[in-house]
Amino acid sequence: LLLGGGIVTSFSQRYDAAKLAKWAMTSALLIAVITAVATFLLPTIQNSLLALPILARCIVIAIGLLPLGIFLGAPFPCGLRLFDHNGGTSFIPLMWGVNGVASVIGSLCAAMGAKLWGFPMMLNLGALIYLVAAGLLWAAEERGSGETSTTTAVP
Repeated sequence: LLLGGGIVTSFSQRYDAAKLAKWAMTSALLIAVITAVATFLLPTIQNSLLALPILARCIVIAIGLLPLGIFLGAPFPCGLRLFDHNGGTSFIPLMWGVNGVASVIGSLCAAMGAKLWGFPMMLNLGALIYLVAAGLLWAAEERGSGETSTTTAVP
């Protein structure tokens, strides 16, 4: 996951500002889809990997998690660049702090939720959260493109 996130973070600097919101929205949507599909495939994959040696299991799981890590690494750097591009540079330190706090609280809540309701439920909840994030990014993109078209149409 960390390797995939690091790879995409370095490449996210290459996107121009016009494509950042779409890339973040696509990433959030793909995170939701991959996570939802993984919820259903996990029991089958888990059972089929039990016969393999531990090193082989680790390699298969690492390769399987790489695409998810790539998409998980996209929204935050894209969001920081969008803040910078839209004049919100003064909020960037706050966004780093919010990301840090949300990471700690989110991991604690996920661990407690998995204990109470099970791992698949927490995966589905995570997928739902990223689906909502993709919808919010889409709404923001639509609002932004609507404002742009009205300002360019005025003589």
